[in-house]
Amino acid sequence: MSKSSGGGPSKRSSTLTKLNVASLLVQAGNALRKGNKKEAALLFGAATIAPRFKGASYLIQGGVSLNNLRKRLR
Repeated sequence: MSKSSGGGPSKRSSTLTKLNVASLLVQAGNALRKGNKKEAALLFGAATIAPRFKGASYLIQGGVSLNNLRKRLR
């Protein structure tokens, strides 16, 4: 009997990674649509490293979100 059968932690992790990559790509497309090329490039870069370096991609995504919030509250 295989340990990975039944949708264990590795399958859940893979699904969350794919969801994170998809979210980053949608955010990059939205930033590009709004004309923010630097933010789009940063998010696209985060999407490319997300499967291997999850922490770094979350850090970039959080930083971009905080920057957007800061701009909105000005």
